[in-house]
Amino acid sequence: MTPGRWLPGRTPQTFTLPAGIGLALMVSLLLPQLGNGRLWDALNRTLPTSTRPQVVVVGIDDASVADYGPVSSWPRGLYTQAVDTLEAGGARAVGIDLPFADQSSASALLGAAQGRKNVVLATVPGQSPAPAGQVSTGADTLVLSRDNIVRSYQTAFSGGNTLQPAFSWQLARAAGAQVPLDTTRRLIRLTRPDPGRLPAIPFRNVVNGEVPRSELQGRVVLIGLTGPGRREVRGPYHVPIPSVHMQARLVTSQLAAPFVTFPRWLRALLGVLTLVAAVRLRGLWGYGLAFALLALSVPLWLLGVLLPAVTLSLCAVLGAALVAAERIWNLRQLNTHDPLTGCGNRLAFTRAAEQRWPARSQRPLGLVLVEINGFRQVTDLYGREAGHELLREVASRLGRARRRHGLLFRWGSDEFAVLLDNMTAPELQRQRERLGAALSGLTYREVPVQANVGSALSTPEMDSAAQLVEAASRDHFRARLTGSQRS
Repeated sequence: MTPGRWLPGRTPQTFTLPAGIGLALMVSLLLPQLGNGRLWDALNRTLPTSTRPQVVVVGIDDASVADYGPVSSWPRGLYTQAVDTLEAGGARAVGIDLPFADQSSASALLGAAQGRKNVVLATVPGQSPAPAGQVSTGADTLVLSRDNIVRSYQTAFSGGNTLQPAFSWQLARAAGAQVPLDTTRRLIRLTRPDPGRLPAIPFRNVVNGEVPRSELQGRVVLIGLTGPGRREVRGPYHVPIPSVHMQARLVTSQLAAPFVTFPRWLRALLGVLTLVAAVRLRGLWGYGLAFALLALSVPLWLLGVLLPAVTLSLCAVLGAALVAAERIWNLRQLNTHDPLTGCGNRLAFTRAAEQRWPARSQRPLGLVLVEINGFRQVTDLYGREAGHELLREVASRLGRARRRHGLLFRWGSDEFAVLLDNMTAPELQRQRERLGAALSGLTYREVPVQANVGSALSTPEMDSAAQLVEAASRDHFRARLTGSQRS
């Protein structure tokens, strides 16, 4: 026999990585947004970007309604006057976020926007209040997540075979943004409020021309309801806000540099690598890796990178959990398994024999004891590790030679036992010969190794498994004394 390490059977380590890789792929591909949205919400609230003055809101508040009456009854001239004031102040684009509640208000809005390329009207998806090319319109639709939070936006919405541009995209494009027109969901950026500016300029101030030119020059202006009766949505701050303010956030997000996201394949690869790292690190390092990934999401956020840190942290925790499960399994096996050969020990044999003993009348038990001659000589000549090498090889050969449902145990320092269920005398004899033949011709370097084999079959006269062991030991002793081996 050439010295070489033998690994007896499959251990939990054999399955830890394959199972972990499967779990990581499932988490990364099937649950890509698991908790990441809430993490990004927290980062958005805690680390908003600097204020961007390119977007201004003109609010139709209580005072404006009190001055001019219900919005649905406003004449065309009122909108025209407001737009003229904004254009004269140097506004780059004007967006009017008002519903087409009835024909009269629709006519007034269309009339004020007619022929003005820098004016965009908000409409519902699929609605076209004017012939194409005469008035710029955009779909005033907000993207709600499963928890009814507006945390992302789209630049376009499907309308049959065509894409309908979003209201915010039309305005952002007029301001020079280069965001592609598609249905991809992108995260909304929050900005720090500017204490030096009002949240919204009153509409009546615009109509009366009471707005400094510096407030409008080169900016995108949105006109919409901010008073009672306004259409409210739940925004990223988890508080109701007017739709016009939400549209302003969408335009601001498109004017800023877009967040870098991870494609599906890269997310899956990072999930697998994270789990493998947690398994390789062992111990509690997997949990440390999970916390490190969550911490890493902060500087990456400041750089404009959306790290799916919750998904990756979950992969790290799964890796640590697999390592813990593996250790628990190993600890339980130490009581009943021989760590050197992987075979069961005497305690395992006792439990297996006692479990099968009550059914011995219908399913007789057979026991084969195998003693290795030459083991001590190998140990004396080549050391303990050589003896361990020999035992592993013997266990390997006996494991392959035993009957499929036979149980292999390490019985002593140089002895093994094979417990066989539902045996007859001829079958036991064949199994004994097969086990002996498996060890015939075995040598370790120059030292020949032989096997003495004894066997016994349970009988109705036996009261316990110990008597079966005694019978097999006597047969083994006779074989050793006579020097004969029935093999």
